[in-house]
Amino acid sequence: MAVDLPHDRVGAKGLIPDGLGEGSAKPVNKFMAHLLRIQIYTVQVVKNFLHSIGVFTPDMLTQGIGRPVVVFKACATCYVARAAYRCVERQDMLEIRLRNSRTRRVEPLEPTAHPGRVAMYVCGPTVYDRAHLGNARPVIVFDVLYRLLRHVYGADNVTYARNFTDVDDRINETALARKQAGAPGTLEDLIAQRSDETIAWYHADMDALGALRPDHEPRATAYIGQMIAMIQTLIDRGHAYAKEGHALFRVRSYSDYGQLSGRSVDDMIAGARV
Repeated sequence: MAVDLPHDRVGAKGLIPDGLGEGSAKPVNKFMAHLLRIQIYTVQVVKNFLHSIGVFTPDMLTQGIGRPVVVFKACATCYVARAAYRCVERQDMLEIRLRNSRTRRVEPLEPTAHPGRVAMYVCGPTVYDRAHLGNARPVIVFDVLYRLLRHVYGADNVTYARNFTDVDDRINETALARKQAGAPGTLEDLIAQRSDETIAWYHADMDALGALRPDHEPRATAYIGQMIAMIQTLIDRGHAYAKEGHALFRVRSYSDYGQLSGRSVDDMIAGARV
């Protein structure tokens, strides 16, 4: 059900309470103002369900967000909601069932590497400027899943990692422009400063949505050496090759390539744009 936020949530002066809940009012930045104007889905029914099975606690989904509980309209959000509905009692804990992209089936989540422990890696944003709506969607979706996993397995048994891609031509261009304008420091220093700036903006916006921060937020620039070594290993083993300054994956060297997408290599080649 699409709903509009009550008038007292976003007044004529553009004010919202801290954390979208109780508290003193503060101005809405452009990002938050745009978020609050779009249509949103109410998932009060999910809140009620989680409460009925003893999962929901006041700070679990809302972190102070007003009633009804809201999440942004996105297909991925529907998958998380369905996963919540498929929770069933199993011995002394809940069974979480999620869609397996490889098998195309909904299956019980059964941690295998370390039984009783769950690790979740989410692809993070490229931080060249302010966050946009596309950046907010996975934050909301996986925040719901993260909270559910923490409740079922215990906070100490869930690890959530989300990277920052701080390698981008647009970051470099901004840093170079600042250097040419007379900013002190090396170009490398200015690139790092620009990333620090945009990551701080991102954190502020996502914190305003009430989302928990991941346990780890690695930056791509901190692992360039490991990336190069991994690529070289793939080349040495015949799984990748260098061409025109790029390292490309040799897809036919991996027999299972395409299983997640459900497409064969031949189909991909036939449909490739020239």
